[in-house]
Parts: sequence; structure tokens; C-alpha cells
Amino acid sequence: MSTSAHSLTEHFSHSSAAIHASSALPHGLRAEADGMSFAEFVHTYSPTSGPIRLGSAECAPKGAGRFEFTATLAIGDTIRSSSIVCHGPAEAMTSMLYDAGVNLEILSFHQQITETGYVTYIRGQQDHRTAWAMGTGSDPTESTAKALVAAANRIQNR
Repeated sequence: MSTSAHSLTEHFSHSSAAIHASSALPHGLRAEADGMSFAEFVHTYSPTSGPIRLGSAECAPKGAGRFEFTATLAIGDTIRSSSIVCHGPAEAMTSMLYDAGVNLEILSFHQQITETGYVTYIRGQQDHRTAWAMGTGSDPTESTAKALVAAANRIQNR
């Protein structure tokens, strides 16, 4: 188990049954995940395969509350590297996904610090389809980017 997955397991009190009862989960996701094991939860809400894959995501301060975000995305067989200056990783990744033809809107965003990093929960929407997703990472940028890519993949597969 990876460090991020291990800290996430601890986040859910070492109990697969705790997924639905965990106050760490956003309310709508908690209800949706009711009864899932930890493995089912991760497989469902943090898929690692799909038409959109994240290669890397980095952020560097540019001053005046702005950051330069750089990410590499694979969409199908096409690999795209993008860079954008904006205020946060969610704005950056939604812009990069949009430029790649994925119009994803964030309906709900929740981010928490764990012992070893960050976990981000996103409820996204594309057209009239919605899905909850989760991403983990060593920093807010990685966690947010993974959650947005997972949301896009979950919505694409609906």
C-alpha cells in the first residue's frame, strides 16, 4: 500500500465499515459510499485508469497571490504538457482540462490534511452528469489534480 493510501486508511479509522460513518467524508459522498469497503471506495472514487491520466502536476509562486501551475496529462494516446498562471490548483486543472476538451465544473470541493499529505474530495459535473471523486497527494496541488482527473474519468464512464 502506498504512503498516501496508508494515511487514507488511517483517516478512515482502520475500518472498512467506517467509510459511510466517517465524518471526514463530505455529507453527500458519505451517503453515497454507505456500506463500501475501503478497497471498493478507493477503486470507485479514485480510479487510476481511464481516458485521462495525470503524469505530473507542479506549482511555483509568482507573487501577488498567483502561482504557475505545470501539468502533464495524457488523454487517450495524446500527451499534453500545459502551464498556466492563476490563483490555485483547482482553477489551473479545470482550465487545462477544458483546453484538452473536458469541460468539468466543480460543484463541491473538500480538502483535508492527513498525517502524510492531503486528500481532496470533489463533486464534479460535465453536461448533466455528476460524480464524486477523490485524490491524494503529498501537497494540495497533487491531491487536487488527482481528484479532478478522477472526477473527469468517472463522469466520462457514466
